[in-house]
Amino acid sequence: DVLNPAMQGVMATASAELPAGKGCQPLVLSAGSQTATSVTITAVTDLQLDPAERLNLYRGTTLLRTCSTGTCTVQNEPGPGPTVYAADVGAPGTPPYSAQAVVSATVTVSP
Repeated sequence: DVLNPAMQGVMATASAELPAGKGCQPLVLSAGSQTATSVTITAVTDLQLDPAERLNLYRGTTLLRTCSTGTCTVQNEPGPGPTVYAADVGAPGTPPYSAQAVVSATVTVSP
């Protein structure tokens, strides 16, 4: 689409709405305070969620929580080894990095 002449109008609009290097952070996933039994995972998006969209938080392939606002937090028990958490913006329960996800992010928590 970037090189398709028919898509140049769409690309120009997108670059004006989501300018690189101007502070746009479509999705940031971070691990906060951690103890031996709990870790706080927070996903933040500056995208305006459509009423049908949710911010989805996963541990591996297990859906932990969906939120209808731009910030979503969950406390979870970390695994014995590195634990991968993921988030996406999409319909409720949309798997991260799937064709239905608008944007996805991953963070790994080590014990």
